[in-house]
Amino acid sequence: MALTSLLGDIVKVVRGKGPGSVKIDNKVFQLHYRLTTFLFLGFSILVTAYNMLGEPVSCACAQCGSNSIPLNVMNSHCWVTATYTIPSDLERVGFKPGSTNLGPGRHEYSEREYQTYYQWVPFMLVLHGVLFYVPHWLWTLSEDGRMAAMVQDIRLPVLDRGVLKARVTNLAVYIRQTMGTYQGYFIRFVVCDALNVLNVIATIYCIDKFLNHKFLGYGNAVVSYLSDGGQFSPFTTTFPKQAKCEMEFFGPTGSRSSVDGLCVLALNVLNEKVYLVLWFWLIFLSVLSSVVFVGRLVLMLVRAFRVPLLQHKAHFKFGSQMTRGVNSLEVGDFFLLSLMARNMDVTAFRLLLKALAKESFLASCSDLDDEDEESEATEEMPMKRRPVMRILSDNTPVE
Repeated sequence: MALTSLLGDIVKVVRGKGPGSVKIDNKVFQLHYRLTTFLFLGFSILVTAYNMLGEPVSCACAQCGSNSIPLNVMNSHCWVTATYTIPSDLERVGFKPGSTNLGPGRHEYSEREYQTYYQWVPFMLVLHGVLFYVPHWLWTLSEDGRMAAMVQDIRLPVLDRGVLKARVTNLAVYIRQTMGTYQGYFIRFVVCDALNVLNVIATIYCIDKFLNHKFLGYGNAVVSYLSDGGQFSPFTTTFPKQAKCEMEFFGPTGSRSSVDGLCVLALNVLNEKVYLVLWFWLIFLSVLSSVVFVGRLVLMLVRAFRVPLLQHKAHFKFGSQMTRGVNSLEVGDFFLLSLMARNMDVTAFRLLLKALAKESFLASCSDLDDEDEESEATEEMPMKRRPVMRILSDNTPVE
């Protein structure tokens, strides 16, 4: 019951505030702090429940009885210390389902490959889940509700065109007075977005280090094994189901003795599938985030893309003077307008651009005379179809 409640709390955190909330980022940004955080924290709960309800390590030890060592002590020892496999024996005996790749007798320490990660898996999953939420938290803290404060009056349900125009005009005056001060606003967003890209790449390499450098090629090896077959299963080599464990102790006469046992690592049946899902998702997210990050910088910094982008969002064609005005914007001011377009309907955003133009910011009033006449009829119809949006107060929820 407690695990179900905890999972429900996680869902509420990563789901967001709902359709009426102000958008201060984009869909790819949201994949990091919503879906990816949910995946890591959800898998952490799943692995923890599996370890608590099942028996993660179960060892067979023929020598334990003669040395008065209970099996539960051996199991606990192998859980809190480490187990090991012998990679060279896998090549010597070949692979078949159920093979141990351990070989008979004792082995030198240099031949052993220790599995020390399995008791740390839930903690590492939680850590990565939190790290994927950090860039969003930093951006929300830095943004400090600025976008919500600017658009809250525009997002109120308005049926009268004159009232909407008055509110848009007030917003245009404020933007005109603060124009040129949004460079830091844009830079902070870029830094947080870059943290997303760096975080997902760092996570891949961190997991690879955590899993004895077997994560980077894990997904490719699994696909190759399942499609073409092979001598060695990547599931077995990366997440062995059977391993050896040694326990040293002092005998009745004070001499050092040791016993070894064969341990079944049942928890790796789940771990191999958890990390396979994470491999595919992290590779996809790293490529997507890198491409979108570079593409967004190009859209913001290359002036040739600005007019088509705003025309697409406003659904009307700019005049020559307005085009020159848009191209003369500082990158921070253009970023602000593009973000406001995500939080306003088409009619309100079109009115905002024209109000800014009449404030002598984008163009002269004469440049808009023809556009106003042509778009007057098309604006009236969207006004009648405007959806009634939820009234936002000063504490407008922000995604």
